[in-house]
Amino acid sequence: MFVKKTALFALALGLVFFASPALGQKDQKHEPGDGHNHGKATEKPTNQRQPVKEGEVGPDIEFETPAYDFERARAGVPVHHDFIFKNTGTKELRIDRVKPICGCTVTGDFETVLAPGASGKLPIMFETKKFRGKVSKSISVYTNVKGKEEVKIVIKGEVWQAIQIVPGSASFGSADPAKEQERVITITNNLPDPLNLTDLVCDSDKFNVDLEEIEEGKRYKLTVKTIPPLTNRFNRASITMNTNEDEIRMIQVMASAYVPPPVMVTPSLLRFPQELASDMRRYVYVRHTKGKDLKISDIEINAEELEVKVINDKPEGKAYRLVITAPKGYTLPEKGVQLSFKTDEPNFPIGNVPLRPLPKRQGGQVSPQAKASIKDAKKKLAELRKQEANGNGQQNKKKKKKNGKNRRRGLVKFQKKNNADSDTKEKGTEPTSEPPKKAPEKEDDKGGN
Repeated sequence: MFVKKTALFALALGLVFFASPALGQKDQKHEPGDGHNHGKATEKPTNQRQPVKEGEVGPDIEFETPAYDFERARAGVPVHHDFIFKNTGTKELRIDRVKPICGCTVTGDFETVLAPGASGKLPIMFETKKFRGKVSKSISVYTNVKGKEEVKIVIKGEVWQAIQIVPGSASFGSADPAKEQERVITITNNLPDPLNLTDLVCDSDKFNVDLEEIEEGKRYKLTVKTIPPLTNRFNRASITMNTNEDEIRMIQVMASAYVPPPVMVTPSLLRFPQELASDMRRYVYVRHTKGKDLKISDIEINAEELEVKVINDKPEGKAYRLVITAPKGYTLPEKGVQLSFKTDEPNFPIGNVPLRPLPKRQGGQVSPQAKASIKDAKKKLAELRKQEANGNGQQNKKKKKKNGKNRRRGLVKFQKKNNADSDTKEKGTEPTSEPPKKAPEKEDDKGGN
């Protein structure tokens, strides 16, 4: 018992001895960061921004919905959507430019500068008039975010047409002028009310048209035929019909047929560089577009140094290849030379292909034509400088620039005033006396082309 009491007494003395330095320093003040803990040092503050690691400082952009699906929309009815985005970074976010993929997508007004944590919206309108079926259009957003200099957002969905025309035109491509050819177009009514088509008209005597109702009020078949012989190279027609639909009073379908020449020669002109460093070959292709075989003869070229070889390509009797070989060191004369041949086609008895040299440019030398152009340009430049020296040109330029700035500033103030007035009327409050925010310097940065 005595041993236990002695041990407890020694333990108590030890605790007093070790605690005395801390008790003596309880009134001593410490500066923050001196290594001492003050209060609940292990708990991090919740109302202060935490230190940002190196490499994470800067603006950032996040879209709530990078891809918007409008599901189904009727052709001709525009689709509107606001893309909401936020600056999730630590510095000011700048939208430098917005560029849609095509002219069918248009951007509205949006904020070009956002503070950290702020949100903005990018209004987009997609014009559906010329589309059918599933579509997807992207918009590029250019920012000052490192690694996200170009951010793409997408608007997609399915466009349905009230009156669907498949195919959209009667195209015959390269047509045989002596044969009748036919194209069939289906016209489908996707509206609940019956569709009536009347007054079918074709404005060309090269095509014959016929309209047949397949399903009452729902589906029609339009048949377009060529009327041989087609004598014109290009044959076009506009086919129209009236409807009982108030929003679509008339339907138009285009027809086209191209009649190629009886003999096609490509290319129509050959170019050779001057002073050939090695042997060179050039090719001329001759193709017969009619039914019977074509024969070519009397192939000539008015240059002894050049050789011409004929190769019968496939299909035989329809296609030929003329191979022209020029030897090393050969130089075409400035006027060029001529390749000619004869055929047994009555409508194409003779074929001619000119050979011309490329413009000569060696050692920085300039042709006489280029020298004359440079001389004229220098003369005009001297006249402009003389006018500016008189002061007229420079004063007019400054005046126009100043007037342009004033007009832009006035337009910005006018737009802001109207927006403020409309907001005041909607809220039912008096306008505030706060000055309007400063407008962006570059209006073009608000939207793409």
